[in-house]
Amino acid sequence: MPNINELLQHFSQSAASWSVPLAFAWAGWMTVGLALSVWFKRTGRTMDVAPAYVANWDATPSASVKPRASNKPASVIKPQQPQPDAFAELSAMLDGPPNDEITN
Repeated sequence: MPNINELLQHFSQSAASWSVPLAFAWAGWMTVGLALSVWFKRTGRTMDVAPAYVANWDATPSASVKPRASNKPASVIKPQQPQPDAFAELSAMLDGPPNDEITN
């Protein structure tokens, strides 16, 4: 495991040899990145607009709305008729005509 004190000493020695313009360039780069990040987060927000439909739950229903019958379930699934075999007609065609229809 690396010694943290040695790493910090090495970093401080190398940082002392860096040039001042490099440090300012790095700080400027980080500042621009932060500004762009904040700007894109603000533009990414949704705008506060009025909704197209406001539900008024306290309103009484109109005369055209009929109350639901209490003895029926909310949804009724009708039984479906069995589907015919999809390939029955094709197999009948491939089997050939009956013998009485063949004329020579």
